[in-house]
Amino acid sequence: QAWEIKSSVFTTFVGMRPAEPCTVSVVATHALLTEILIYLMQKVQIKGLEEVSGGSYLPDDIHQLEHLAKSNVHAMEDITGYSRDGTKMPTDMEKTLREKGDHWGQHVLEGAVSWILVFIYILVTVISGYPL
Repeated sequence: QAWEIKSSVFTTFVGMRPAEPCTVSVVATHALLTEILIYLMQKVQIKGLEEVSGGSYLPDDIHQLEHLAKSNVHAMEDITGYSRDGTKMPTDMEKTLREKGDHWGQHVLEGAVSWILVFIYILVTVISGYPL
């Protein structure tokens, strides 16, 4: 039986999230593509299509990828501080990442803050007529 591609578009079913960074869609896309790869690896292994597909996969390769895909969920829970069902569970990793993000955010905003302070300085000196 030939595989027929009926659509060139796929969805991760994470929904429309306009006010959220792309992290959720990237993780969902990664999970989806991993599942597709596992499926294709199993098909190649079961149907004996190693030569046709140009790749050979041992059953252990497939089991390792499945294990990594499952452990990825636990890693995401540790990084985000939320369980897979949406309950908040603060972790040390999440706390550390948020602290580093706050620190990095201050560096990103440094240029904007300096421009605002210069603007305020110019505005005050021009309005008051006396340089500080």
